[in-house]
Amino acid sequence: VQDMETLYQQSTAQAGAQLNGNFLGETLANGPNSTGNGFITQNYRTPRSIQMNIGIQQELGHGLVLQADFIRNVGLRYLLSYDTNHVGDVHHFNAVAAANAIAATNGAFGCPAYTSSTSVDCAIAAGAVIDDFAGNGLDSGDTYLSGFPASLFGLTPDTGAAFPGINPLVGENNMLFSVGRSTYTGLQTKLTYNVSDLPYVKSTNFQFSYAFSHFNTMAADQEFIPIATDYARPDFYYGPGSLDRRHQFSWGGSFDFAHGPRLSISTHFASPLAQDMVVLDQFRSGEIYHTDFTGDGSTGDVLPGQNLGSFGRSVNPGNLNAVISKYNGSVAGTLTPAGQTLVSAGLFSQGQLVQLGAVADQVPLAPGGEMGMTWFKTLDTRFSWLIKVRERFTIEPSIAVFNTFNFANFNAAGHTLNGIMDGSAGSINGTTVDAAGLPGGRNSVRTGLGTGVNSGGAPRQIEWGLKLIF
Repeated sequence: VQDMETLYQQSTAQAGAQLNGNFLGETLANGPNSTGNGFITQNYRTPRSIQMNIGIQQELGHGLVLQADFIRNVGLRYLLSYDTNHVGDVHHFNAVAAANAIAATNGAFGCPAYTSSTSVDCAIAAGAVIDDFAGNGLDSGDTYLSGFPASLFGLTPDTGAAFPGINPLVGENNMLFSVGRSTYTGLQTKLTYNVSDLPYVKSTNFQFSYAFSHFNTMAADQEFIPIATDYARPDFYYGPGSLDRRHQFSWGGSFDFAHGPRLSISTHFASPLAQDMVVLDQFRSGEIYHTDFTGDGSTGDVLPGQNLGSFGRSVNPGNLNAVISKYNGSVAGTLTPAGQTLVSAGLFSQGQLVQLGAVADQVPLAPGGEMGMTWFKTLDTRFSWLIKVRERFTIEPSIAVFNTFNFANFNAAGHTLNGIMDGSAGSINGTTVDAAGLPGGRNSVRTGLGTGVNSGGAPRQIEWGLKLIF
């Protein structure tokens, strides 16, 4: 029997030399649209955080202590990805490639060769739409060439994408930069009360805590190497992160009764999380004409006029439709920076691009009774009894009831309403509070049983226990 090493060497020699599809020298591109990879920049720096706090502690009475701390934590250098070649960015426009794309589209519709913007009228009359022009290269290189350079398809820069990036001889180059920054600012208070020898109670301990805080960051979830919201200005969007909760209340206590039994109670209430508001990226040809509102080449942008984490903060179900209506009335149906670039170059008129459908998308209005981000609430109780068996052994039977009052919890961290505003069930503009029984409706963001014995805020669960202490 051949050993694995010998077999591998023989198979490799038999297969011969092979190209490495991920080798940058072969692909001349690297990123989500091409290889799916992202390199770490050479000036990588280890992420770090700086924490500062100042606090006071004061005894208010016998066994009663108040503590208050002001905490400031600054997270630095977490990885953030963006395309250094800025493929699709309107500031790197190839007018010759654009003219060639228009000429090819005109020819496909049996129209005269392109000479000026009026030459496009024939194609429009024949039924052309912006997708037809984008399909011939009047598009971002990320879409038209899947992020690769024109040379990989036997094309020249002038016959490739009209928005090829800084260097048209290469494709996208998404790099991971140590530029991420976040800040947590909070006032944390705690009131502790310890007392003993009360009637029928041997000892009692209470703790009540309240935290008022803000957590702002450059990406909704900075833990999973996020992509910058704006490639041209990675630090432009900065707002509430996906774990930001303004108010958090906790209360817990234990009561050791005479003759053995112990009752423990733990409660948690927390204000709603925040969610981004994003216009749907449909990954169409010419997507930059529909959802790239910043002109940086990335599509599916944050709703114009909003910041990260706007839903659940400045925007809520009460004013959501007013915000959407303002966008639909002022931005939707108009030209994005990519379309404006074509007009400035004299290749199209604004009216022609509107006829072709090269305009910002409409966003559906939310239905009546739209669901918002919701409070987290739960109360857990545990009752146990310590039974001594001679000198060395103690038996402790117990019963615990998690979420004792069976509160329904929705929009827990990592399981919130979808911020992509497509109007579908489960999105922030498509989920009504009375849609609990509909597939993908309100129940799609309800906290379930999770894994293990207990998931915070899940439907009521009862646990029986028996502990032997020796």
